[in-house]
Amino acid sequence: MISEVVERVARRAIIDRDERRPDPHWGDFVLIEGLLDVYEACGDASYLDAIRAMVDEYVDRGLGWGRIAWQWAGMGFPAIRLGTITGSQRYSEFGLAVAARLRNETERTSDGGITPQFGPPQPPQLWIDLLHFACPTFAEAATLTDDASYFDAATEQFRIFNEHLIDEATGLHYHVWYEDSGEPTAELWSRGMAWLTIAAVEMLARLPEGHPDRQHISDVLNRQLDAIYGLQDASGLWHTVIDRPDSYLETSTAAIFGLPVVRGIRLGVLDRRHLGAAVHGWRALQDRVSHDGFVFGVSTGTPPGDFDNYQGIARGVETYGTGLFLQLGVEMSRL
Repeated sequence: MISEVVERVARRAIIDRDERRPDPHWGDFVLIEGLLDVYEACGDASYLDAIRAMVDEYVDRGLGWGRIAWQWAGMGFPAIRLGTITGSQRYSEFGLAVAARLRNETERTSDGGITPQFGPPQPPQLWIDLLHFACPTFAEAATLTDDASYFDAATEQFRIFNEHLIDEATGLHYHVWYEDSGEPTAELWSRGMAWLTIAAVEMLARLPEGHPDRQHISDVLNRQLDAIYGLQDASGLWHTVIDRPDSYLETSTAAIFGLPVVRGIRLGVLDRRHLGAAVHGWRALQDRVSHDGFVFGVSTGTPPGDFDNYQGIARGVETYGTGLFLQLGVEMSRL
């Protein structure tokens, strides 16, 4: 059973995307994950029909159309999930092809971190967003194929990204690390670190109990969550630069910080100490849903930069914000 507000948002998301027919965008991947959760919770076949139509667009394009990782890499995880749900080899094989391309063909830093492959050759960079694409995809590929090397690929990326992006003083994480300078970006962007948070939970849900990196991932995740929830605003939301209360309160971070807590509790990989605060965030999120089902106040595409850059990012309705809302809403219905 899903709540009225989750169904309202899900129905609007399908209508809105069909009406606008946007060019392919990485936000689709997050929206599809949310709609898959809604379908699994309620069993309404109309959701599955909409999901298949969205995934088909990417499968039909194939892997060769996009050089930049944002154009294709995030489809691996939802495509494998859809293949498992429907029994369709078409989707499973596409998802595994994404996993193989991420593991075998991507450009890397000198220590093996996956870079986003922007345009002409540039000094290698690590963007924290890529953990949300790569690590769950690798872990899901390992689960589907029994190929344990995919688990190792996932944990290797987590270790490399954490090493370069962590703020040792707090346990929080930066947005981008530049190999040519050896330095990360200067500000702690909320949604950026949230991608690491959910990637860690998805890995822990699938990693074998005896995997040598399991405890490290758990330690990084728990330390980060403690820091994140220590900075939650009284409203239940978070500031877009998480440690700067003079930056605006942003919608999607409450969804993606609540999601790993509630899902992690359900899956047995997190304790309940942040549950009350996650529920507080969920209540605040529902106040940012319009009567016709739009989730508003979501920061738009966000390049790295200084404080003024993050503070100047516009807010609106975005597919990834909607998808994150749906995922958390379904998890809340399972409590």
